[in-house]
Amino acid sequence: MFPRFSGENLEKNRILYSKVEKLAEKHGCTAAQLALAWVLHQGDDVAPIPGTTKIENLDSNIESVKVKLTKEDLKEIIDAIPIHEVAGKETATTERVEARIDAVQKLWIAINGGFSERSQSAPVLSQDELKKLAADKAVESVKSGMVLGLGTGSTAAFVVDKLGQLLSTGQLSNIVGIPTSKRTQEQAASLNIPLSTLDLHPHIDLAIDGADEVDPNLDLVKGRGGALLREKMVEAASSSFIVVADDSKLVSGLGGSGLAMPVEVVQFCWKYNLVRLEGLFKELGCEAKLRLAGDGSEKPYVTDNMNYMVDLYFKNPIKDGFAAGKEISAMEGVVEHGLFLGMATSVIIAGKTALPGAAVKGFCSFWLHPSTPNHERFAAYSKTFSLEHHALAFLVLSAFPLVIEHCRAGIEGKKH
Repeated sequence: MFPRFSGENLEKNRILYSKVEKLAEKHGCTAAQLALAWVLHQGDDVAPIPGTTKIENLDSNIESVKVKLTKEDLKEIIDAIPIHEVAGKETATTERVEARIDAVQKLWIAINGGFSERSQSAPVLSQDELKKLAADKAVESVKSGMVLGLGTGSTAAFVVDKLGQLLSTGQLSNIVGIPTSKRTQEQAASLNIPLSTLDLHPHIDLAIDGADEVDPNLDLVKGRGGALLREKMVEAASSSFIVVADDSKLVSGLGGSGLAMPVEVVQFCWKYNLVRLEGLFKELGCEAKLRLAGDGSEKPYVTDNMNYMVDLYFKNPIKDGFAAGKEISAMEGVVEHGLFLGMATSVIIAGKTALPGAAVKGFCSFWLHPSTPNHERFAAYSKTFSLEHHALAFLVLSAFPLVIEHCRAGIEGKKH
């Protein structure tokens, strides 16, 4: 690793961070905004920007770099960085990644008050905080004048809240929302978001929704919130479909979480279809259950479309999602299933920790072709990018939570 991140220099790095905070306060921005603005002014050959080495992609990755700095500002920042006043020697290249992550963890401890036992724990974000983090990131893709598909569920609710906030402050205008459930419709209406239907707007610019499971191919399980039919209709009509979730939703294969994979069925002879669905996936150890209303009674849950929901629980992941979806859909009485295959154009995952070791590995966008092997896709989760040439950016980026954006590459719009 570069010596500026070694143990001998932790005190100097703490001084640097303190200077950065004071400069940020002077310029009316956060330390992260100041650092990224500084890196942006270094020219087109920038390595440490999360997810990109191209200046033209900066704004789409991190909006906070809009802070503008004068030549005097830049000199003041440069003067605060001890680029040459470092101790220690550079370690061997083969040790660099492991050593860097270890040093980042130590640096986080140093910045946050020394090496006490309490300080050695990274700040852990709650699940709701993670959902909001991912939702806010997704809403950055929304532009005024768009027709938007509004998802359903706890994560999608954060998206709707953010849209309402941006409308109320005038940062967004002339958007139209197509809700995927009565619950979302009520929430959006309470926030004065203009609403319409697929009948009037059959072509949607962008849909944003949560997911119950996300596999390495960006295929999804959705519908535990009970709105899978309307969600699939709206999201299939969208040019782009961004999925937002926390990292507990990541699975190696669909059905792999052991939680419900929903299937919406008509009320007529629902038990007949429940038995058939369970038998269809017998070799995967599938158990089918009728979803109940959850009010303490034995009444079935009824969807917005007046149907029932059969939840499938798998002991082993589904091997071929497309084949499974086709077999389920072929059953008479099945309305729709919760396998959303080849629909997501981008998946934004918020991780559990703000530990800088994770931030260094994860705060970036990975553009992966759908044919990329699974092991290579999951290797991308731990991909590191070089921050060695910009100590300032390294320090302040350590405060960012883990955000990973996976996108389908080399395609226009959505792959149907």
